[in-house]
Amino acid sequence: MHMVYPLSLLLCFIFSSAFVSGNLSAQNQEARALVADLSQDIALMDRQVRGLKLDIEILKENQAETNKQSSIRALEIKLNQMSNDLNALKTAISAQEKRIKQAVLDEVAKQMNVYVSNINSQLGLKNNSEKKSEVKEVFTDNYPKSGVSYEVQSGDTLSQIAVQFGSKVEYIQNANQINDPARDLRVGDIIFIPLTED
Repeated sequence: MHMVYPLSLLLCFIFSSAFVSGNLSAQNQEARALVADLSQDIALMDRQVRGLKLDIEILKENQAETNKQSSIRALEIKLNQMSNDLNALKTAISAQEKRIKQAVLDEVAKQMNVYVSNINSQLGLKNNSEKKSEVKEVFTDNYPKSGVSYEVQSGDTLSQIAVQFGSKVEYIQNANQINDPARDLRVGDIIFIPLTED
């Protein structure tokens, strides 16, 4: 009786060991299959990650190229704008130079005219046609007896005085017995200007 108990216990132990061992073996196979599946998944994910990294590098290169092209386009636009501004500035400077040259020429011509006029005035030179028309040899009383007195100013001519007062050169010459206006008409002289009564 005592021998049976240990034998049955031993048998139970063997059966349970076999069962546990079978269970462990089944679990071990499942674990191996799971590990194999996980390894495949990891390998697949690793390939996908490498593919994504490659895609990212390609995108980076494309972005760098795009940025470079955008920068080049921006520089070209800026360069064109600067070129246009430079051309506009050249045109403005050229126009300003022309205006300055013309202004200088006008001023020089004006000053030369004043200078020549002053020289002629100092030398007592008059226009030849004016001298010929105003030189008088014979005087008459054929002029109005009413009029005004006038003091001769620098640069005055009989023609100017006659026009200024609405008289005639012949009247002024006859009234004042001015033979040669270039010689006889002097600054500061008081002359009589005959005026017709209207």
